[in-house]
This record gives sequence, C-alpha cells and structure tokens, in this order.
Amino acid sequence: MYGNQKKTAGKNLVMLTYLIRHDREPLVFNFMFYKPNNEWHIQNFKFGNSIDDELEEASKAYRLNENY
Repeated sequence: MYGNQKKTAGKNLVMLTYLIRHDREPLVFNFMFYKPNNEWHIQNFKFGNSIDDELEEASKAYRLNENY
C-alpha cells in the first residue's frame, strides 16, 4: 500500500481512501462506512485507476495549504 486518507462527516460517516501500488498501474480504493446505531456498515465501495484525476484536483490552487 502506498498511501491512505481518512475523511469524516460527523461521528457516523467515514470515508477511507487507499492508494495501492500495482505492477501495471496504481489503483485507488474508496470505502464509505455509515454507523446508524452501534455497528458500522459499508455504505459505498469504489475502485479504479483514476489517480491522475485525483492528483490533478488535489494540485489546484484553491486546495493548496498556502491559500488558507
């Protein structure tokens, strides 16, 4: 695994993103978990090779720390 990130929206919604290094290309896995009561449930799962789109979005000027 190359990298991971955790984003939350309150205490009951969490999205985990993992960047996996593969022989052919990097892969991105997104897991969204929701906790309606006492147990976590998978709300959504996505994977793909769109790392170039994500890196381009992350490098936009309004996302850079220097702009905050």
